[in-house]
Amino acid sequence: MTDPAPNNESQKTLFRQSKPIRALRSMFVWYPANYSIEERKLLFKLDLIILVYGCTSFFAKFLDQTNITNAYVSGMKEDLSLYGNELNWLNITYFSGYVLGQIPFLLLMSRPKISKYVLPTLEIFYGVCTFGQSRVTNVDQLYAIRFLVGFWESPSFGGIHYIFYYNVYKYLKRYSNFIAKSIVELKQY
Repeated sequence: MTDPAPNNESQKTLFRQSKPIRALRSMFVWYPANYSIEERKLLFKLDLIILVYGCTSFFAKFLDQTNITNAYVSGMKEDLSLYGNELNWLNITYFSGYVLGQIPFLLLMSRPKISKYVLPTLEIFYGVCTFGQSRVTNVDQLYAIRFLVGFWESPSFGGIHYIFYYNVYKYLKRYSNFIAKSIVELKQY
């Protein structure tokens, strides 16, 4: 099967590239031909930045969700004198904070004046609490920090999709790229 004849300059450069590069570019170049070249470049840069941020953020949060089990097996049980179902209680505490924080933070993200500050601020709080987990000395401190980590992390998944929605017509392509890249990241872990 042959490639169709290119109809403008940007497409001509695309056809001169090797097949792997064309395949890689085709994942991000999904803009209609009626868009100007400047608009397509701007949308490409936005998509690239947002997708890289979203995939990296999702991967870091997935690692955080599973790190408590890895730490438990690697010696946290003995260091903090955990017994019985305390690992399950730590996970319940985390998800309780996650559930409680979703609605208020996503409502804050829908407010135009402050929406651009909500997700980055919560990411900073989440990072501080995540690093704070390394300094706990007893299980009660770990319960509190796990609740806060879940609380600050709660709007990230919905917030990233809210950001993806800036161009409604291409939302599903951004979302499918996000999910595909997330699955690849999880398989590598």
